[in-house]
Amino acid sequence: MADWFFLGGTVCLLIIYVSIFLALTFCGLRAIFNGLRQYFSLTESNKRKVLFNQLRLRNLEQRHRLEKQQIDYRTAHRRIALFRNNNKKHIRSLSDSITANLASRRDRIPADTYRSLKKSVHQNFRAENVKGLLELHLEIMSFR
Repeated sequence: MADWFFLGGTVCLLIIYVSIFLALTFCGLRAIFNGLRQYFSLTESNKRKVLFNQLRLRNLEQRHRLEKQQIDYRTAHRRIALFRNNNKKHIRSLSDSITANLASRRDRIPADTYRSLKKSVHQNFRAENVKGLLELHLEIMSFR
């Protein structure tokens, strides 16, 4: 008789455990189903679309800003390079005209002074010293 009580109690406990397990499983599945239903609902889908578009717009604005900075940087460096090249071109032109002027007055200038002036023209040209070149030009013009 004791075996029947033991077996009956075990069966009752087994039924209780199975019913608890089924209830928890049902609650879990119900929560998962509700979550999926909410995730795929029209309002949540629209919220995700709005957030996606906001993020995309923010990324496009950042990309545009960074590309503009890069273009401005390259433009500034290109402008500086063009400015330097233009200055070198004009300094070369000034130096060539001063050298030609000096050569045309060679017979009126003493030999030591001529060599010194020619060396000064070359040094000022290499140093890109426009002020020095103009002063030399005035000095050369003083020889008549």
